[in-house]
Amino acid sequence: MAQAQVTQTQLNQSQPIYNNNYGMPPTSSSDTSSSDTSANAIISTNKSKLAKTQLKVLPLHDNEYIQIQRYFLKGLPHARIHTIIKLQMPTKLVEAHEQYKKTLLNNPSYGSNMTTNNLISSMKSNNNLDKHTNTMFHGTKISCNPQRFINGNSNFCLFNCGMCGIIQNGNQGKYSRFNGRMWFANNSAISLGYCGLSTSRTMFNCTPFSSKNSLMAMFVVDVVSLQTSDIIIVDVDAATLPKYLILFEPGF
Repeated sequence: MAQAQVTQTQLNQSQPIYNNNYGMPPTSSSDTSSSDTSANAIISTNKSKLAKTQLKVLPLHDNEYIQIQRYFLKGLPHARIHTIIKLQMPTKLVEAHEQYKKTLLNNPSYGSNMTTNNLISSMKSNNNLDKHTNTMFHGTKISCNPQRFINGNSNFCLFNCGMCGIIQNGNQGKYSRFNGRMWFANNSAISLGYCGLSTSRTMFNCTPFSSKNSLMAMFVVDVVSLQTSDIIIVDVDAATLPKYLILFEPGF
């Protein structure tokens, strides 16, 4: 769903990091050898923290590509997907998202129908933390030519480009056109109505959008909500975490 978003970090020439290594970096000091000192383990952990979003263009045969493609084409069977880019968001956004999941489990309304022992047991289960995570679509406006991401160009618009903003900073309610509320759908056809060219004035640090460019941008986002529905509306940034960017032509 639509979200016009300012990319303030671009003022510092922030750029994404392209990751051609399909393995994931270690996320904790437990990935180091047992002979490491505590100081070395801490250094290893800090190195794994991401300050900027990593982008990885998924190959056509990749299992993740196939799964996202199938999910997307259910709503838009005639669309032509140009690429699916996996997003590894900055560590601070990932940690805030995970903490939000735990906060929901501590919510009294969540445990109202559970015994204390069952609630404590469920909170110890990592699988239960994902119980209320929904894979949803989010359409957004663009002010530039997203083809550059396929070609490895890493520049962003300076402001007024929803795609560039979400890639760098995630979904942010303060830029929503709906009083801080952010909308997500489980059907790509619904989110398509919020895709297209931004009519807001922007400043480019990349290739501007032109009439010759027909690509649209849609995100696949993990959305945490106690309620499951075809459309989920949230007003907490940490409830969302962008996972993939789909660049496509609607094919109408």
